[in-house]
Order: sequence, then structure tokens, then C-alpha cells
Amino acid sequence: MTDVIIIGAGPAGLNAALYAARKELSVQVVSTDIGGQMLLTGEIENYLGLPHISGFELADKMEAHAKEYPVDFVFAGVLSTEKDSEGHFLVHLDDGKVLTGRTLIVTAGSSCHVWRTRSTSWSEAASVLRRSLHVALRGFPM
Repeated sequence: MTDVIIIGAGPAGLNAALYAARKELSVQVVSTDIGGQMLLTGEIENYLGLPHISGFELADKMEAHAKEYPVDFVFAGVLSTEKDSEGHFLVHLDDGKVLTGRTLIVTAGSSCHVWRTRSTSWSEAASVLRRSLHVALRGFPM
């Protein structure tokens, strides 16, 4: 069982992974890529300390920094999340695997549209994300 499962590997997910790993928690980051929306951005001009950098370069720097710590990257899509009877989070992946963790952090960012396409309505998709986020925030060990 993993201490922290993070859905999403953009800036928020990678920062969460770095901080959790620095606290000596076991960390799994689940995403189909590393960088998220940055990978679609030609030039980023508003990232403090790096006034002119491409999205790919910034994603590479963030990935390298996160990999200085024991972070397990799982390259897969997320189909669903749930909480079992013992309070652990189950993350069902599109490759058939199920990850189990004590804490779940959802940093889906611009890929939230994927959650909507698997739901019947925007309100249902928002409800799933709100439930996941609410439970994740309650369960984060600080």
C-alpha cells in the first residue's frame, strides 16, 4: 500500500509528489504524461525565476527534480476512484490495475474534461471531482 497516490503529473502533482517524498512518504504519481498542459505551451513567461522557458523544458526540469526523490511514476489513465471499507483509496486504471493508498490527491488540471466524458453530465463529473478532492484533503497526512 502506498502512502500517497497523486492523479496528475503537471506542476501541482509534481510539487505534491516532491513534498510528500521529502516527508519520507511512499508516493505514486498516476498520469498519461509528465508535464500536463505545459506540454502544449510553446513558451512560458510567467513562471517565477524562469522568465522565458518552453513548456517541454519546464516539464523536463520538474520531472528531473521530482525524480531526485523516491517517486513511483505510473503511466496509465484513471477510470475511477473509490474508498474501501477500511478507508483506503482504490484507484482503478485503464490497464486493469488497481492502486491502493492511504491518501489520494487529485491534480487533474486541464485533463478534467476526461472525467466529464466518462460521466453523463457536467454536474456528475463535478460531483465526482468534489468528492475525491474533499476526501483527499481530509486524508492528507501532514
